[in-house]
Amino acid sequence: MDDRRRSTLCKFADNTKLSDAVDVAKGWDAIQRDLDKLKSIMMMMKKKKKKKKEKEKEKRKKKKKKKKKKKKKKKKKKKKKKKKMKAKRRRIKKKEEEEWN
Repeated sequence: MDDRRRSTLCKFADNTKLSDAVDVAKGWDAIQRDLDKLKSIMMMMKKKKKKKKEKEKEKRKKKKKKKKKKKKKKKKKKKKKKKKMKAKRRRIKKKEEEEWN
């Protein structure tokens, strides 16, 4: 093990009151295992966070799409209503013309 790692682990051990365990080879292994566990936990947390962000993004996308669809439907309904009103006005106008004649 290189000196830099050894010094870092010693500082870590001193700060966490593990200096007795660091002197023994088993202690080094235990610390390394703990570090590996922490690393895997951190990676798992990052994946979960990324997955959550993707879900939220997908949710927003769906919501936006739904809103757009609703707006389009409303517009179509309005257009249909206008068409009906025009037809109704024409019929009324026709009736009035027939009455006058």
